[in-house]
Amino acid sequence: MSTALLAVLLIVNTVISIFDAYVAGRIWKESTGFMKLVAWAALGMSACGFLMVSAFLIAGGSSAVGLISEYQFEIVLKLAYVLIIIPLLGFGTIITIQSWIDTVKTRSFTSGAVAVWNTAAMVSNTVDAVEHSGGLLKEIFDYFKEDGDKDSDDDSLFSKGRVVIILVVAAAISVGLTYLFWSKGRLRAVSIEIDEARDRAAKALSHSA
Repeated sequence: MSTALLAVLLIVNTVISIFDAYVAGRIWKESTGFMKLVAWAALGMSACGFLMVSAFLIAGGSSAVGLISEYQFEIVLKLAYVLIIIPLLGFGTIITIQSWIDTVKTRSFTSGAVAVWNTAAMVSNTVDAVEHSGGLLKEIFDYFKEDGDKDSDDDSLFSKGRVVIILVVAAAISVGLTYLFWSKGRLRAVSIEIDEARDRAAKALSHSA
């Protein structure tokens, strides 16, 4: 994969994660029932996206300065994928269902296009998970199962600890970023409510004058 394409994918993933968290914040207060579940799913999707981006950047930077090997860089990404794929499929299913509900209600081309896109993404992600998860799990298990080898940086217990630490830090960053943009969405929703209340009060005063 070219560097330019990789950069584009990272940027797109980040933007989508920001959007998911922000929208979840915007609808949080007013959402009830299934829509509250959709809001939670959007938060989950956001956290998963931020986790993959954070893990890639931290592991890539660590590999570039020699803290971990290229093989460990791959292990970090594979472990991150295995950790998020099941939740991701669950969150994606909820959002896909909601997109089809919106399509039936609005009967608009845009809603239909979004629903088709979400469905295609779900099918693709499910196929990838079925085809690759087993092999990835075996590779990860074998890596951590092997006894530490003092002559190998990859197999030493300390080196394996770095892989775990990178994922823990990436997870903490993903949660923090998700909360940050969710909060921004919540604040924006509150700001809109205040503006609307102010407009209603101004109209009521003008009518009574």
